[in-house]
Amino acid sequence: MQETPSKGLDPYDANFLLEEMNLMPQWYLKAHLSQNLECVEARVLLGQFTLIVKEVLAQPQELFVHRDYHSKNLMIDSEDEIVVIDFQDAREGGLTYDLVSLLRDAYVALDPRERKRLIQRFKKGKGITVDDDTFMRWFDFTALQRHIKILGIFARLSIRDGKERYLDHIPLILQYIVEVAVKYPELENLARLLSPKDEGSQGMSLF
Repeated sequence: MQETPSKGLDPYDANFLLEEMNLMPQWYLKAHLSQNLECVEARVLLGQFTLIVKEVLAQPQELFVHRDYHSKNLMIDSEDEIVVIDFQDAREGGLTYDLVSLLRDAYVALDPRERKRLIQRFKKGKGITVDDDTFMRWFDFTALQRHIKILGIFARLSIRDGKERYLDHIPLILQYIVEVAVKYPELENLARLLSPKDEGSQGMSLF
């Protein structure tokens, strides 16, 4: 799929990556949780988003990106062949985006060992020569960008469109985000904001 010509598709650039993540504070924090960030908190969160964007753009770019390459969009046709659907919003973007969509699926949680094996299989099959830590950092930060966006989208689907079933998948998305954020000291504030809070705590806070 990544060999599909991408010329002419809109780019997955810095502005668009940020725009997607900004759905989270707007729809998940404010509209869903009724939490408004203070000015300082909003600036800190923007700093975390900016760091994520920088890392996402550090990987090879200008590839065809499906943008929603997950279990619900992979079908089996009458010839027992895999058919990919829902690609009308494809863009030109980074190497690991669709890999993230599949292996950190919002609807299906893979065994971590199996996920690691498949990540390495992809890296080897593509002939990627960077070290494993660098490749995993690309994967992790791309996953953060996608899952932060999905928090906003799922909250919006519930509030604006009445599709409350999407809220059932938010715990897995939060788990994905926190699991990655705690691996990187520079993402401490993001991990603190979205980590499950003790009973009786008042909402979420960066500080």
